[in-house]
Amino acid sequence: MKFNIARQKLFALGLGQNEIAALPDEPESLLRRQNVRSPLSGRIVERKVDLGTVVGRDNLETELFVVVDLARVWVDLAVSPADLPRIKEGQTATITTRGIKEKVDGKIVFISPLLDKDTRSARVVAEIPNNNGIWRPGSFVTAAIAVEEQNVPLAVPTTAIQTIGGEKVVFVRTSDGFEKRPVVAGRTDDRFTEIAKGLQPREIIAATNTFPLKAEFMKGAAED
Repeated sequence: MKFNIARQKLFALGLGQNEIAALPDEPESLLRRQNVRSPLSGRIVERKVDLGTVVGRDNLETELFVVVDLARVWVDLAVSPADLPRIKEGQTATITTRGIKEKVDGKIVFISPLLDKDTRSARVVAEIPNNNGIWRPGSFVTAAIAVEEQNVPLAVPTTAIQTIGGEKVVFVRTSDGFEKRPVVAGRTDDRFTEIAKGLQPREIIAATNTFPLKAEFMKGAAED
């Protein structure tokens, strides 16, 4: 029984079956050393003990490090009761914040059934990808939640549209590069804009980084 209890304790410390089987052959000096294994992959963001600190008994510190996995993060949103009936789990939420040009799309994963007693708002949680690490917990953000969808014949990312000479244009790829194409824009949700006239389906356009193309065309027009 003592042997099995000792094995279970070693398992709880993170040792594998092969490591436990090899312990009788280990030098006694190494038996006093214990590897601390993280329960998850991520980055150490806080160290709570120093080298030589006694831990783990007599009410001493038992939390050694704080490890976080920021590949995906949660965004806490405060939603008023008037808007709650339009919010559903699974809806898309576009997250923005000051100082970061990029936007990121996430999904609503939780809607609290309770209201905050002070703010009278409900906690809504959106999960967003964070593979590049630019979205840092603790930041203030703004969320735009898509509560309704409307199908349109043709739409492009809003970033693809520029204004030159008072008209809206997109840049269409040709065999010689990009050409300026005037378009008539329709409805928009700040992410996508309907194109009512001037563009055909399956034409290849510049969707991002269109400002340098605009500058190049304006430079050419000025030289002419």
